[in-house]
Amino acid sequence: MSDHTGEFISFEDAKNFLGIPLDFMQALITSGLLGYTKEGMLFRHCVEDFQRYGTQWNEALGERSAHHVYNNLPMIEGEAQPVGTTIQVRIAPGNGSLSRSEKDTGWIAQFYIKPNSFFFLDSTVSTLVSPIGIRISSRQQIPGMPKPTYLCPDPQGALAMIMILGQLSGSAEKAFPTAYDIAAPLFDELSFTYDQPLPIAHVVLIGIPSGTIYLSFPKPPPIGSIEPGSIILPKCPFPELEDATSLYREAISSNNPFH
Repeated sequence: MSDHTGEFISFEDAKNFLGIPLDFMQALITSGLLGYTKEGMLFRHCVEDFQRYGTQWNEALGERSAHHVYNNLPMIEGEAQPVGTTIQVRIAPGNGSLSRSEKDTGWIAQFYIKPNSFFFLDSTVSTLVSPIGIRISSRQQIPGMPKPTYLCPDPQGALAMIMILGQLSGSAEKAFPTAYDIAAPLFDELSFTYDQPLPIAHVVLIGIPSGTIYLSFPKPPPIGSIEPGSIILPKCPFPELEDATSLYREAISSNNPFH
């Protein structure tokens, strides 16, 4: 954690400022969605940032990494998982939150378009280098959605994340497809309407009230080596398979394992 200073605010005052119930507040504190705590207090600017953006974009918070996960994915019948396979992991930032997660009653799902290194960014996925081409002045709730759904900007006023809130029935891991089934059509509509690429950089799901963080990682591809003397063909030697190899490249280059 990098040093950063600012005015402090108590948990109770922050809860009242945000106008949220206690269980929601507990999840925000434990997961880091309100930044770090210090002596039972929160930084006021972090609380205000969550209200504006639904997350934290302050680089002074530093990076929280889960890189070790990529090198320690479980095996299936003695073989490495194939490329495109996803695995879900749980991170319990607070003491005992992993055991408390079994009592969670709700969830927060966040689909990041702009990579956020404070929320365990997967460094293997494709992301936009240029700013996202959809502007949004403030966090907005989308009417008519099956669950409360918000479009969230970054500090530069560009669409950066979609946030969905839901009630939990069963394990939190099962909330991933529910959240995705809500987010994906909305991403499709935004991409089509504004003619913008919107790759999902990473997805974070947080249990309420435990604050346990759930991540879904794609299996990274193995390292390939082009050795001296390796035969590199200019294109697929079988004309009837050229379209198939092209489709394979497009699919494996996508963040979406369904492709």
